[in-house]
Amino acid sequence: MMSALKRTLWQTGLRRTAAWKAGKIALNDRRKRKALSGIASASGAPEQLRILVINHFFDGEIEALSGCIAGRDDVAMRCISPEPFFSRAMAWFPEPVHRAEIEYDAPELEPIRARFREYCQTLFEELASRFSFDCVLSPSDSFYWLREFIGVCQSKGIPVIIADKEGTISARSFDVEPLRIRRMFPPIADYFFVWSERQKEFWLKAGVEESRISVVGSMRTDRYVNLVHGRPDTILCYDFDTDAYINNMDWDALAWKGERNWNYLRDAMHRVMLRIARDYPGYTIVIKCHPQQVVTEFAVSELESQPNVKIIKGIPKGLPALLSGAVAVVGFQTTALLESALARTPTLYTAWGELFELVRDQILPWSNPGYGMKWIQSEEELESALRAVLDSVNGQQEFDADRSRLADYFFQADGRVTERLLAQLQALAGKR
Repeated sequence: MMSALKRTLWQTGLRRTAAWKAGKIALNDRRKRKALSGIASASGAPEQLRILVINHFFDGEIEALSGCIAGRDDVAMRCISPEPFFSRAMAWFPEPVHRAEIEYDAPELEPIRARFREYCQTLFEELASRFSFDCVLSPSDSFYWLREFIGVCQSKGIPVIIADKEGTISARSFDVEPLRIRRMFPPIADYFFVWSERQKEFWLKAGVEESRISVVGSMRTDRYVNLVHGRPDTILCYDFDTDAYINNMDWDALAWKGERNWNYLRDAMHRVMLRIARDYPGYTIVIKCHPQQVVTEFAVSELESQPNVKIIKGIPKGLPALLSGAVAVVGFQTTALLESALARTPTLYTAWGELFELVRDQILPWSNPGYGMKWIQSEEELESALRAVLDSVNGQQEFDADRSRLADYFFQADGRVTERLLAQLQALAGKR
């Protein structure tokens, strides 16, 4: 519903009107005042590390941090979100900035940057008066709405640290995205935590000095490596956007004349889920959409009306709990498949067709051995594999999956990544 409303606003041009912008600012100013009043102060000792976290689709990492600091008095954390705190940027900056089509530091944007920087000065004081933070932790410094706030924090002696959560980078993105980042919004944070040596290379290409990068692993993996599996009564299906990992392809170089989307693959997966839901009413089929997924409608319309089908949109919390009851996990190009493989849940990677074969070497390599998944190469094979799992004696079947290459993306996934990251944060903020 909300996605459809947002698309309508973009398509009609309503988001570009002065009235819409004024209304957005007024509404979010009211929401910001309420959010500020809810930020509790910290009463720990002077050596306590106080972290301000920017929550932009960062919930998995925040859950890991919350679990790690529970019961500790040497660390305190508060979280803020883009809206309502940075809504003025979304109203003031022109659309080419929203779409990353113009360099953030372009001279013609200086009046807007200066205006927003002044707002960020006030925002800093408002936040610091509620919670005197020692550092800022964010998933990225490329967000145009955050860059002036980063500068303000640094001018006050507050380091801004990035815990990059995009650790699975396709071959195509690895080639083109660092250069785009370097040109459009060059890295400005003080320090970067990354998942792997491969991700470190990505940021080196983007212009970050090696001395500002530390390979620690993914905080989210702490929630999966020691996951306690419950009663297996769910099939967890990760949905995906129709242009997942192909929205930056050089189609002319590929000489591809067909449709530039994964509709055929997505629809096939949904057809199988419908048949399984009908034949196995004792199991729940959970279809989890990506938090930033644009297309969330289903061509297989009967799927949504099945009583044992649950569709999750938006940003749910507690994904490990959802995974703990999964008899199998199904998906395509997503980090979530690596996480389910790490948790030793039977994981099915669905990928086939002419388009897949054409771009296979440029997207995530889950069809290769070593990533803990069973590669499914047809609609019929997917249905057969799921029925085999559901018909097994104990309700769960362990695939003989090779996990030898998980470390390519999850460096040292031993359940203590967040603990190590916090120790480094304390050192960076001068708290140890």
